Amino acid sequence: MIGPDVVAAAFDDTNGRRRGIAEQIIQRALSNQSGCVSFQVVQETLNWLDKKQTLHPRDRNTYMETELIPLWTQNPVWQNQPTLDTYLRALQIQDAYQLHFYAGLLVSGVIDAGCQTLYSGMYDSRQKIEGVDIVNPFN
Repeated sequence: MIGPDVVAAAFDDTNGRRRGIAEQIIQRALSNQSGCVSFQVVQETLNWLDKKQTLHPRDRNTYMETELIPLWTQNPVWQNQPTLDTYLRALQIQDAYQLHFYAGLLVSGVIDAGCQTLYSGMYDSRQKIEGVDIVNPFN
């Protein structure tokens, strides 16, 4: 699964290295259907794009239709998301690993989707949380 910070990095004009890594992860996931994003990633990305005003609304909508939604719908589990279990697990992960709620929700969504790896720059080093490998692709 691709985290929201990795998607946002694809729009980072200040750091070409991060942008290139993020674009490569997203394009690889789209081309061979090897990755996905959760409902939370779609929401956070659209909110971030709106706040930063990085894209014209027409371009934002195109990005959502051509990249975010295909990544979201590649995993049929998302048709039933979120569930009560998603939120309860998020709270347990938040407490057990001392994360903020949205980080716990993201990991919980990864578990629901049956993914084994989360690509996220929110973590400094490789970690394993509840069986999910968390990889910071920017390190």
